[in-house]
Amino acid sequence: MVQSMGATGVCRDNAAAKAFFGTLKRELANRRRWKTRAHASRDLARWIEGWFNTRRLHSTLDYHTPIEYENLSSSLLSTTYPGNDNERSCPECFSDSTST
Repeated sequence: MVQSMGATGVCRDNAAAKAFFGTLKRELANRRRWKTRAHASRDLARWIEGWFNTRRLHSTLDYHTPIEYENLSSSLLSTTYPGNDNERSCPECFSDSTST
């Protein structure tokens, strides 16, 4: 498993990944052992989907869960850029070199 993400020089992506893996190790991996990789994989998925994304508050997300924050961001983008059903609705956030 590779713990780094993003391109070279993109410190924010790497910091978020390091924080995630640190939390994963502290709250799950260092607390128990698994008999098989399948058991570990199952518990990892449960921890991410059942705790980390749905109930755990994140200070970097203004003390919201990732799912709450994503929903808030989606509703903000849809009110800021009405009528744009495209996922890439924020023109300042995304650049497409193929568009003219």
